[in-house]
Amino acid sequence: LDLVDLPGLVTVDVPEYPGKRQGVFDLVSSQIAEDREGGNTSIYLVTVPATGSPTLNNALKFMHDMGVADRTVGVFTKADQSPSLERLRAFVTGEDFTETETDGSLVIKSAAAVGAAPLEKGWVTTMLKMPQPLMYYTSAQHSIERMKKMDNEEKLFFGGEDKPFASRILRDLFDRGYAGVGAL
Repeated sequence: LDLVDLPGLVTVDVPEYPGKRQGVFDLVSSQIAEDREGGNTSIYLVTVPATGSPTLNNALKFMHDMGVADRTVGVFTKADQSPSLERLRAFVTGEDFTETETDGSLVIKSAAAVGAAPLEKGWVTTMLKMPQPLMYYTSAQHSIERMKKMDNEEKLFFGGEDKPFASRILRDLFDRGYAGVGAL
């Protein structure tokens, strides 16, 4: 199994890096073309912030345009910054949800109606908050400890029963295998 970590797509060039947008596009496109020539053996991972709608994400649109969405796993990052956990669950699972309107009425909404983008390989979600202390990120000798600490932090965030930030929605996603790096 080969893992190729491609750069994230760039939507706007900046003066310090002229041509970066096209260069990254060409690099990713050539990797996909090489995969096609080699028998379509790659699986792609696309990351989308949980703070918005996946249908508006350029990287996901690119995967569809390149014809590799059927071999793409989606990851919603920043679940801890999601403005609506109900929508996040709908994005990940494709399930309908109930939302309170501004007039106080409850409305059942479909995942598709709020911008869900189903992927054949599915979606998972991860959190952004990094464990403290930050020395775990600057010292190579602590990499295993950092990974274990992050795993524990994710378990508390998504599945913790007595923590104020472990909502029943996140717990549901965790219990069903949709949340945390381990879900990948």
